[in-house]
Amino acid sequence: MLIKNIFFIFLSLFLFLFCGCQSLQTAMGTSELIDLAGDYWQESSCEWTPLTPVRDRGKPRRNRNVIGRKLIVNNIPYEKGMGVAGKSFLICSPNSYAAYFELLAGIDDTTPAKNAKARLEVYGDGRPLFSTDLFGQRDPVHCKVRLTGIDELVMIIDAPSNVYVDILLPNLMGAPGLEYELTQEKNSYEDYIYAQPVPLKSVKYLANDAIAFPYQSKKYGPCIAMSNDNVCIIVSPGHAGKVIQVGTDITENFLGGDSGIMLHPLSRRIADITLAYQGTWKWKFDSDGKLKLLSPPDLAHGIRWMRTFYIVPETSLLKTSVRIKNVTRDDVSWSAGTYFDFNTNFAIAMRAESADPGYTFQKSPPENLVVSDNILLLSDYKAGAIGNYSKNYDVITSADSWFCALSLKNKKAFLVNPITPRIGLFPYGGAKVFVVRTPDKFRVTTLSELTPLAPKESFSQEQQWIIGRAVKDMKTTISDLKSKIKNDISSDEGYGVSTGRTINNY
Repeated sequence: MLIKNIFFIFLSLFLFLFCGCQSLQTAMGTSELIDLAGDYWQESSCEWTPLTPVRDRGKPRRNRNVIGRKLIVNNIPYEKGMGVAGKSFLICSPNSYAAYFELLAGIDDTTPAKNAKARLEVYGDGRPLFSTDLFGQRDPVHCKVRLTGIDELVMIIDAPSNVYVDILLPNLMGAPGLEYELTQEKNSYEDYIYAQPVPLKSVKYLANDAIAFPYQSKKYGPCIAMSNDNVCIIVSPGHAGKVIQVGTDITENFLGGDSGIMLHPLSRRIADITLAYQGTWKWKFDSDGKLKLLSPPDLAHGIRWMRTFYIVPETSLLKTSVRIKNVTRDDVSWSAGTYFDFNTNFAIAMRAESADPGYTFQKSPPENLVVSDNILLLSDYKAGAIGNYSKNYDVITSADSWFCALSLKNKKAFLVNPITPRIGLFPYGGAKVFVVRTPDKFRVTTLSELTPLAPKESFSQEQQWIIGRAVKDMKTTISDLKSKIKNDISSDEGYGVSTGRTINNY
């Protein structure tokens, strides 16, 4: 009896171990290990990549450092990996098939920067999973993160342009079908890249008495123009819904470059080189004459964009909105913005205040700042061109949320008046309007508040653009334009672009 019991004990133990080993073997045998040094990344970019064909510049190097040499970190060579330089990011979509993401990261020995330092961050569906600092002449840092349920994987490297970072032995391990999902998502992304915008084929008469018509731009290709007797706007669906022209007619353009969207996340920001900034947007006209443009999903930020444009009947007032929607599974905080590029033969006027620091001009020579009647003028022209103003070099620290571009050549003015839904925290130290001065243009950016968004929740900011005459006195010019906006709003109460936080299903 004892021998029989011992036999059954050994048999049970053998079956347990055998079945356990079989289960483990089965699990291991049906998992997939993907070498991410391969061609699985949907979006990938680094600050620069020399010695490659032009079409590959700005792309990470495969199995080489950024300058084309072997991957070597702290005197140890590696066969597999990717080389980048400066600010870089890589994105792929495992679509919940991946269980783990693993890599080594370090600063390449050929980096010319002394005391080189970089930072690596890994996000899953917009949620931070891993972050570390990297230092030159040190062993690479090991990163292994669990990805259960993660659809979008984003890796960000923040470094100066003269710091070379090596991503070594990157891999994903997950369930059967992982490689197929990565490949399918990459193919879908390339479909977005090479997609051609649906052209507006003929003139379209809109319900708001405006006319939409096709416009061929040498730089931007097929575009959509909308016009009435007072204002004309041209938009490029093939280049992220940018506004490339706005004026009183087809021959006038207040913008020296274009008007586009800006994104300001709470915890991170990727350069404006993602698909939503550069790709083709879908478009349609609503029954009331409103033009809507919808971006592809912005995988780098977990956001989708919508821009709308509407010309108020029989006026020079254009209503437009910028809307963002959280397409991740987690709460996020964003600020939506719109930037405008103006040639330096324009003057930029804003309300100026002496307040706590929080508003700054970048690269703006002091002699271009003129203040009168609490209005700030930034211009390359002499102050007397618009009126008699005394120079005031006190600290100009904040600005209201409107600005006005004045064309000193033809005495026209273009007022942008954002309607801020609530008072809140704005990026850049609380500034609602942010101006960057470069040798050939002004870039003015209007910002919405920093807003928390739950999954699938959206937020929108309305802006009002109006064109009018520039009179001798700047204060009178702006007062006249503002009164026109007030009158035009009251004459068109039936139309409304939603402001504040809204939930929708676009």
